[in-house]
Amino acid sequence: MFYGDVCKQHHTQTGLCSKLKVCKLCVKAYGVKPNRNIHQWGEKYCINCENMMPCNHLCYIRPSANIIISVKKWLMVFYDIECRQDEVVREGVNEHVPNLLVSRQV
Repeated sequence: MFYGDVCKQHHTQTGLCSKLKVCKLCVKAYGVKPNRNIHQWGEKYCINCENMMPCNHLCYIRPSANIIISVKKWLMVFYDIECRQDEVVREGVNEHVPNLLVSRQV
């Protein structure tokens, strides 16, 4: 299940075989870590939520703490665009439709 000999060699030399497995049912790669639950079909680990979530889980940005910048000569604008994704373009692909823009000048 490798793309070629170079890929297989890299995979075995870096120890990925002990860190990454592929589910035989859903053909999804999942990490093998002692602090995580065993892979369940239809679930994936969300790095933003830091938890197992359904495969169709739509999560993109982790909330951050307040940002304090001491350098006053810079003008920085941080923004986040919230989108809904209920419009299907084709199976498995939903269109991002912006419905809220939040910005903060620092």
